[in-house]
Amino acid sequence: MAELTLDRNTIEGTVEYTCQHLGVRPHPEQWPILLSQARFNQVSGGIQSGKSYCTSLYGWAHYYLDRLKYGKTEPLLYWLVADKYDDTSQEFAYLCEFAAKDGFLQSNSARVDPGQIILIDGTTFKTKSAQDYRDLHKEAPNGIMVCEGGLVSWEAYKRVSERASPKRAWVFMNGTMEFSLGWWVEKIKQWSISNTDGGRSFILPSWTNTILYPGGREDPEIKRLENENSHEWFMERMGGEPCPPSGLVFKDFRMELHVGEYPFDPNLPSYPLIDPGYAGAYAVETVQKKDNRLYVVDEVFKQGLVTEEVIDICKGKPWWPSVSYGVVDIAAKQHQAQESVKETWQKAAGKYLTSQKVGINEGIERLKAFLKPDPIMGQPKILIDYRCQGLISEFGGCLNPETKQIAPYCWKTDRTGVVVGTTPEDKNNHAIKAVIYGLVDLFGYSLPTKQERRQRTNVYNW
Repeated sequence: MAELTLDRNTIEGTVEYTCQHLGVRPHPEQWPILLSQARFNQVSGGIQSGKSYCTSLYGWAHYYLDRLKYGKTEPLLYWLVADKYDDTSQEFAYLCEFAAKDGFLQSNSARVDPGQIILIDGTTFKTKSAQDYRDLHKEAPNGIMVCEGGLVSWEAYKRVSERASPKRAWVFMNGTMEFSLGWWVEKIKQWSISNTDGGRSFILPSWTNTILYPGGREDPEIKRLENENSHEWFMERMGGEPCPPSGLVFKDFRMELHVGEYPFDPNLPSYPLIDPGYAGAYAVETVQKKDNRLYVVDEVFKQGLVTEEVIDICKGKPWWPSVSYGVVDIAAKQHQAQESVKETWQKAAGKYLTSQKVGINEGIERLKAFLKPDPIMGQPKILIDYRCQGLISEFGGCLNPETKQIAPYCWKTDRTGVVVGTTPEDKNNHAIKAVIYGLVDLFGYSLPTKQERRQRTNVYNW
């Protein structure tokens, strides 16, 4: 059934009716969110800001609006999506309460793992876990609520966006700022201004919940938390605003631009790019070349494993038979009272590895050139598959898959966050170094002009 276009007056009237009928009154900062005409909405909230309540109220009001668009006979379908089922529990409880108050509740499950709410007209609200993003493909909902979106992976969000397409579903996302990196922060920035996604982002600080904090921003409890914690923690956790770490080496990296589904192509040779490590990480980034681009199709990124154990993992990968040769850190040639890493690979894996000395800053510039979008096609020269979480974490796109901590590759900074020196911290860079070795080996150096060298010196000394 073709949907009707709803004007602002209809939206405002329906939201007002919903609130009056339920006997609720959102606080002032929630009204612009509830009345948003954007199809995709994102609320970054401080803890206890009321974002879950706002999400449920938005969803229930839009159930009424969808009844106007699709008619009164067709059962509708809504999803509550979160990284873990438990993260949908608050929104699920609120929706049960709203449905019961309005006399529409037919039944609801006692649990949310998974859970469902069924209304008397057949409409269903279902909970979904995003931990396996591939499961988000079986249905086409009319609306999707993403709960604690800051914990949901980029690939899961992409599945949500795809599932919204068949019925032009609305998507409403809430989340607390868990870390100021990755796709969640990218969307906050992107949707805060005019954009082609049809998205809009909102910041909902904790102190807007005047039931918990009657004094608002000047509430004594808010002031106590501000005084006892760092500015970054306070603004992220209470203010709902991103505070990215200072000195990211690769500031131009963007999940939306550089990360996608780029599976192994059995018709092309594969090249494992290797940076050995133990306490930090042992990184093997497997790449393929196509159309003068580099595709990072898979990785092995492990802590606490020795070379032989990493080789065993690699041998079980589908790309292993197509390996032409590999590239390794030149330090892998060193002998430390035992055979070198390079020799171990050649002996245990039967794969020849090349290596050459690559300067730190020269390597960084080479990778930056590949991250830069082509001015005509708008696509970078390096594209990374979702599965390469170790590499993505070092760019600042997600948490480190081994430590579950924020661990991006950064320049050295002083106590105020100002970058100092001309070389980055030598940590959180195993996967990035592996890729740099491969870029230089497979494509060579791109030598800068004198003017570019002068500009680079200025950048390094911010």
